[in-house]
Amino acid sequence: HLPTPTPSPTPSYATPTPDPTADWKEYTHNSFLIKLPPEWQPTNNENPIQFLNYVPSQTSGREFDPSTDSGNLKIEVYQNKTKLTLQQYVEQQKNNTVDIRGQEAIWIETKTSITGTEAIKVKGSTPGFTYYLKQDSDIFIISFALDFDNYTELADQILSTFKFTSQDNGTVGNYLQTNLEQLARARDQQRKSDLQSLINALYQYSIDHDGILPSGFPSQSTCIGTDSVCYDLAAQNNFVPTYLDSMRLDPSTGNLHNTYYLVYQTIDGRVSLEATGEIESPIILTQ
Repeated sequence: HLPTPTPSPTPSYATPTPDPTADWKEYTHNSFLIKLPPEWQPTNNENPIQFLNYVPSQTSGREFDPSTDSGNLKIEVYQNKTKLTLQQYVEQQKNNTVDIRGQEAIWIETKTSITGTEAIKVKGSTPGFTYYLKQDSDIFIISFALDFDNYTELADQILSTFKFTSQDNGTVGNYLQTNLEQLARARDQQRKSDLQSLINALYQYSIDHDGILPSGFPSQSTCIGTDSVCYDLAAQNNFVPTYLDSMRLDPSTGNLHNTYYLVYQTIDGRVSLEATGEIESPIILTQ
């Protein structure tokens, strides 16, 4: 009898774990790089560098409210020169911390590492948490603010992408110029679009009202908004939503109190609208 062949074991292969950061956008600075989900955007701040996953004008003028701002996240990266060690710097920060509510400040330290670099994580009195790490003579402070207490896994994923790019001692706020200009041009284009929407709505209003503009229309350049020094265009004869689905706001600074768009009627009866641009300024539209 021929011996019964022993079947070879079927090889098993481990299924690779998908990289959750694979489709994230990379932001590169002269000292570090970091990757963030596609919906995140940087602000104009330089030190700290700020990244947000929400539109700042929607929360302008008020503090973070967990009941209404759930899911709003902010990352700030500071870079400060120091002769202190990492532990000495963190201790100094602790001694300078005061709870503004008059209570004893919370300060919980945890030693950890970020992509191989020694770091200290601090949980304080305010929502979120902060990491401190040192590279040469620079202290980097990475703050995960607002609702990050409920998004700790996302914070860990973001930290896994953080890398130092050089030994350059320049300021951390130097964005790649092309990235800054692209963002600024996009915001300027939004401003032009907003002014066009406003002037189109005013034109339609005047047609419907025998050439008359909304009541109290300013004859001098005035901000649009609900603030006492502004002109509340939205409230005039239900201008919003009758002629405009929503009030237009400057993409960087605008809010309902002050849209940071200016309007007035010229001496010759035309309507002039103005915005402060970043690449092109001022942005003026007259009709």
